[in-house]
Amino acid sequence: MIPKSLSATSLNVFQLCPARWKAEMMDRSRGMGSVAASTGTACHGALEMFVQRCYIDKVEQPSLDLLMALYKISYTQTFNSFDYETPEFVDGEQMLQKWFVNTAESFEHFQVLMCETKLNFEVPTSAGPIPFNYIFDRFDQIGPTEYRVVDYKTNRWGLTPAELQKKIQARAYGLAAAILLKQWGREWTRIWVQFDLLRHDKVGVAFTREDSAITWQYINESAKKIIETPEDEAEERLNGECLFCVRKVSCESLKKNIDSGGIFSLASIEEKMDIRAQAEWQLSGLQSLIKDLDESILTEAKNREITEFETPELELNIVMSSRRAVDAEMVEMCVGPKLFEKYGGKTITITAVEKLLKGTDLTPEQKAQLRGLIYNKSGEPKVKIKSKVNFEE
Repeated sequence: MIPKSLSATSLNVFQLCPARWKAEMMDRSRGMGSVAASTGTACHGALEMFVQRCYIDKVEQPSLDLLMALYKISYTQTFNSFDYETPEFVDGEQMLQKWFVNTAESFEHFQVLMCETKLNFEVPTSAGPIPFNYIFDRFDQIGPTEYRVVDYKTNRWGLTPAELQKKIQARAYGLAAAILLKQWGREWTRIWVQFDLLRHDKVGVAFTREDSAITWQYINESAKKIIETPEDEAEERLNGECLFCVRKVSCESLKKNIDSGGIFSLASIEEKMDIRAQAEWQLSGLQSLIKDLDESILTEAKNREITEFETPELELNIVMSSRRAVDAEMVEMCVGPKLFEKYGGKTITITAVEKLLKGTDLTPEQKAQLRGLIYNKSGEPKVKIKSKVNFEE
């Protein structure tokens, strides 16, 4: 399959399901839009016009009234409606008000270089160079050699920096900014990618040159996999987004899962809630049963003085973990109050004791005495049962 272009969304779809990728990217099939997505589009449009007019063209003074007026324009264009009392309009209005309160004053501390700009860079492939498309909602210079890509998000789910670091969209933004700055002849030390979560707080991460190199390699390898996949062999892969896929009616893998009573046979959240509740209650019962059985097994094993037992099919082992420990009061008597407080006091740890033993604060006699205070503290005995059957045979 040879794509006309690539994007972060495109690579994510291919990773989820090559068959869906073919339907959406090659056959140009699209699923139905959602009201939530349209609200996001209206908010994006308002923020684009606001930033362009106030901070790039500088033809108007930033104000909440201006942002709300621009939002009405964008909402009307998106929803083809002048009804500003709908839940969708109010939802977007509240998000933009929150954004303005939390963000507007910060524009004094950086320079906006561009907003809502569609660009691309070329990915070399065996089928020739393929453009990788991206859109910067906003691109800022926040220091002499530091830059920031900002993406507005209306997601109802929050996001952590660790999760953002792994997202191909965020990583692609960092790479794209590095390529763009090189084209401009600008040096950079760090590139930040920030998702403005309009329903939550902002979250951002910094990407280095090493990060960009890793992302570049990932994009090239992904492009190679796409090109090497024959159109008639695009694999169907079940994933969490199957029910939203444009192919869900014709997908054979999805049909088989439904026919066999798999999880995708549950059509609604209500059905899934019922099954989950039953599973949780059953799990609680089984956990209680296992606990009671373990207590009985341990009691009998202790009385019979055994730690191992077996049947023709199973092996049982009583295992007890152990860790090194010391008696704090005895350590204090050994090393004296001053050193005892210095190395942790009443909560002194084995790590602190080892530092004392390696250090020069104690005499050889004290070290020998201290070593004698270390003992192995056994944990609670646990039951471990495994099958004796060799399934490979």
